[in-house]
Amino acid sequence: MANLVILSTSQLNGFRDALVLALVFVVIVVACYYSTKFVSKAGLNLQKNKNIKVLEVFRLNQTKYLYIVKMGDKTMSLGVTKDHIEFLSELNEESLDFTQAETPHKDFKELLKMYKDKKEE
Repeated sequence: MANLVILSTSQLNGFRDALVLALVFVVIVVACYYSTKFVSKAGLNLQKNKNIKVLEVFRLNQTKYLYIVKMGDKTMSLGVTKDHIEFLSELNEESLDFTQAETPHKDFKELLKMYKDKKEE
């Protein structure tokens, strides 16, 4: 005779509850994905302006920064703190150097070897 599996009502309710929870979890994850995608696109659209560009930022300490900003055809430096923005000076854009400082790119294996050699010394 074939073995019949008989499930009690409490086991069926537990299975149904677990299935509903899994479904709610999937719905929440999908909603988070699409809302994050929407918010990031909205943020990108806000940054696509033609007249104001941040050319460079230099951090002085945790709350103080120097900005080089181009507004229209003028380039200027700004001092920025948590509560205040101060115009410092107008700059000559031709005298500025925007080339990136080259940092030697090392892969993880090289960094690990360098750390290991340093530790052995």
